[in-house]
Amino acid sequence: MDPDLIYLLRSYSTRATGPFVIEARRSPKHDAVYQYYQCDEIFQRLIAWLRLHGVRSQKPLHELRKEFGSLINGRYGIHAASRALRHSDIRVTSDRYTDSRAQVTTGLGFLLGAKPTNDFKTEHNEESTRTANCAGMI
Repeated sequence: MDPDLIYLLRSYSTRATGPFVIEARRSPKHDAVYQYYQCDEIFQRLIAWLRLHGVRSQKPLHELRKEFGSLINGRYGIHAASRALRHSDIRVTSDRYTDSRAQVTTGLGFLLGAKPTNDFKTEHNEESTRTANCAGMI
């Protein structure tokens, strides 16, 4: 976890009056027969903030989650994103966070056109030239 987030959660923990690090202002309703979220007030404020800042999707909190996943994927890779999002299977993450149209190149083209600078590279370059000639036939 991010050290700043750990610090923030520890500061909440010192103020907690119960077992939860972040406490809701609303009491739980154990006998409720409808959906009841103790954190609904916080969710509504967050949704309003997201809307104010241009998030127009039907599910703005899920959009925020997807943005978080994209940031983790871009910085640390698909496996880290999958763990951070707590997906049960890497395929769930890969279906959303990978671009099947992305072109991957090896960056080895310079080997085919490299100019020799010494005897060792001359021998290597002759082999590369034969390989390049064969590759051109494919």
